[in-house]
Amino acid sequence: SVSVEIANNGSSILAVEKDGYFTCMNSTYNPEMEAYKYALQYDGLQNPMVYLILGFGNGMAARQIMKHATDNLLIMFYEPSFSIFLTVLGSAFKKYLLENGLYK
Repeated sequence: SVSVEIANNGSSILAVEKDGYFTCMNSTYNPEMEAYKYALQYDGLQNPMVYLILGFGNGMAARQIMKHATDNLLIMFYEPSFSIFLTVLGSAFKKYLLENGLYK
């Protein structure tokens, strides 16, 4: 099952429970900072590139990558879990995509 949990800094994060194991899809301390640090590698990218995100969690890392990437980066998402996909599309990530004209 998929649930929305709260990180130590108060942010919403996705968690998945399967076969009695509970796994968070983001940092449980400061998910925004970890997503920001991950996305810095795309800052000022000059060469054209296609970036495929397999399983985008709650979209924090994807949002940060989109903020740091130039027009040379095409980002494609594939979320294999339909439950996670539906949870994320009902979240702030969908709002972000719509507000920035990125939802197609």
